[in-house]
Amino acid sequence: MNIDNGKRFLELLKKREELEGTRIFNTLIHLATSHYCVNRNYHELSMAISGYEKSLSIWAVNKRPQLDAFLRELSRLLQNYLSSIYSLIQHTLIIRNDLSCSKLNTEYSSKLRALQCNNCVRFVRDLRTYSQHIRLPVIAAKLSFKKNPKTGEGEIKQQILLEKKELTKWVHWHKDSKAYIHSHGDIDLKVVLSEYHALVTDFYQWFYKKVEELYSKELQEFYEIESELARLS
Repeated sequence: MNIDNGKRFLELLKKREELEGTRIFNTLIHLATSHYCVNRNYHELSMAISGYEKSLSIWAVNKRPQLDAFLRELSRLLQNYLSSIYSLIQHTLIIRNDLSCSKLNTEYSSKLRALQCNNCVRFVRDLRTYSQHIRLPVIAAKLSFKKNPKTGEGEIKQQILLEKKELTKWVHWHKDSKAYIHSHGDIDLKVVLSEYHALVTDFYQWFYKKVEELYSKELQEFYEIESELARLS
């Protein structure tokens, strides 16, 4: 790098530090990191459940210790996931406040209200409170057998369930969470997490896109400086 390029490089570094686009970009990176933790915890939990569903041998009489150990590990993974959900919610709230954009706030509030009106979302958020402040949910492994009415062939189904009887002992569920619980028997953990994950993914896809749209000029200026810095380095 010659002297002129070196001088220009330093000027660009200083300018980049002062850009509003730099602040917006770093804000999105911090949120994406928090979001990554949620997604990673979700996939680890889902993969563990999927592995169980494919492993009929774990039900052998001599494998009881392995089944107990698996359920204990599943509780750990669930706790990690629920904790990261709460962190993401708090981080998003702080970021929204820091951006202090009236148009974003209006649309954000509307989208968030719609999301929170979903009984599944309310249940998962209350489950986080329950697991961190009351006790870890009782997780049960279920093995069932039934005939397929179309083929007449027997089918084996393995599920991981949250025991409804234990959940309903807690009296502080939100009314929407209660509705969700009472609309099920024991709750299929894989099903509820899949539903929640899809809803939250849609919300954050909207959020990232909206921030990039509202701050397109600032971000474009940041990207242009980043591009020139890359050329000079």
